[in-house]
Amino acid sequence: QKLDVHARTRETGSSMRHSRSSYHCHAAMFVAALRLSLRPSVSIRSRSASKHVRSLFRSQCSSRLHSSVSPSSRLSTGPKHIHNHRQPETVPKSVYIHLPFCVQRCYYCDFAITTVGSSGTAFSPHSPTVISRFEKYVHALLDEINHTLDGMSMTSTKRSCLTSIYIGGGTPSLVPARFLSMVLELLDRRLGICSDTEITIEMDPNTFDETVANEFKLLGMNRVSIGAQSFDDALLESCGRIHRASDIYCAVDALGRVGIENVSLDLISALPYQSVQQWKHSLQQVIQLAPKHVSTYDLELHESTKFGKLYTPGVSPLPSSDDAADMYELAVTALNAHGIMHYETSNYAQRGYESQHNQTYWKNEPYFAFGMSAASYVNNKRVKRPSTLSQYYDWVTQHAFTNGTPQETPLSAQDELEETVMLGLRLVRGIDLEELECRFRGRFGGETDSVAERLVRASKEYLETGILLLECDPITDRRHLKLSDPRGFLIQNTVLRDLFLGLESLNEPNRIDE
Repeated sequence: QKLDVHARTRETGSSMRHSRSSYHCHAAMFVAALRLSLRPSVSIRSRSASKHVRSLFRSQCSSRLHSSVSPSSRLSTGPKHIHNHRQPETVPKSVYIHLPFCVQRCYYCDFAITTVGSSGTAFSPHSPTVISRFEKYVHALLDEINHTLDGMSMTSTKRSCLTSIYIGGGTPSLVPARFLSMVLELLDRRLGICSDTEITIEMDPNTFDETVANEFKLLGMNRVSIGAQSFDDALLESCGRIHRASDIYCAVDALGRVGIENVSLDLISALPYQSVQQWKHSLQQVIQLAPKHVSTYDLELHESTKFGKLYTPGVSPLPSSDDAADMYELAVTALNAHGIMHYETSNYAQRGYESQHNQTYWKNEPYFAFGMSAASYVNNKRVKRPSTLSQYYDWVTQHAFTNGTPQETPLSAQDELEETVMLGLRLVRGIDLEELECRFRGRFGGETDSVAERLVRASKEYLETGILLLECDPITDRRHLKLSDPRGFLIQNTVLRDLFLGLESLNEPNRIDE
């Protein structure tokens, strides 16, 4: 069983421990692609999500605009307006922004990015050519945000506070603060940024210093995700990364000096030539730095990448499936032992520092997403933006002609249920069965039992073997269905495939939006 998750996910290209950017802009592609890979013998009904699968599976990598607004004095010292209006449940409270710029493409990366430098030349984010590219993109992004919200007839009486904003890429730390200020000012004006809104930005080592970190903090950014990936210089070089281990320490130190304490570190396991001992060393360095949050991702091979052309899944110099599984178990054990607790398939946090934004995805709640390749989930529609700059600019122009209204078809109740189960089981706490029942009660016809009970029955085999657990939450006194940790997470795909088959017979009387 330890081999199962690695063999299956590398065959399908839909690893349960996918890279950080697929959490964001490519959430739509991720859920649709994984659902397809988990149900190979089950027909998939026509839907908008399947369109995203054709462009498989990612580039959310993981999103910009028109107004020539200059940075405001209020935003330069952090957003201060607090909006207390209660917004309707149909209005998302989370926003993903995609900034696609990178110095160069890493060898494992198939994200939707555009390079603004090269390994052979000195890179300056302040060169006129680069600045003009940033400016054009940000104005397109602002246009898209305005068109989208205008199409939803968003008025001040319909908004409250955003709970989270996530600025991903790409390498957002390359983009000067004045452009980010324009984006945040618009989001504050249209959707509301409060003093407790979680505002995360992805920053790579060797792309910023203390001055830049302080500029970002003054804009209101209070959480930083650092793309460390490894603390082994040889592995970093072999991956095409532009930083070295010493740059990671400098990055964490710079953030600490300006007062940004909520820092997350990313690591990648199962890299070419990576040994279990090297992985253990990286975990030890992370533990010494004691970040509030850690994300660990299993390497995915994609044919379009340099690694995809050089290496074959399961063949040396890639680690064996057993070693890759050992790396996952080692991360769970080591980080939990030091108070950085496993709370989601790929994520760990000190108590109270779980990513608010990512939990929007795992709970299958709606969210805005803007920018090249971004995929939003609004009014039960998953809408994917184009993955190249030229196509994105054309799309933004066309978006204005449709009054910012997407043409995609809403998800069916069956699709939404499958996604809710799949995403919910990524959480260590699992699925709240009472919440599940409330969400889907009455949306399937001809059933004498509840959706929650049908899911429990479909779980019978895995409950008997201890792969799935049915436990009562000590705080809420409600039942949760969850994977055993780490054993269940290692065969997560197989479990989900069987659960989907058990839920397939649910009858659907109406589309979700009717």
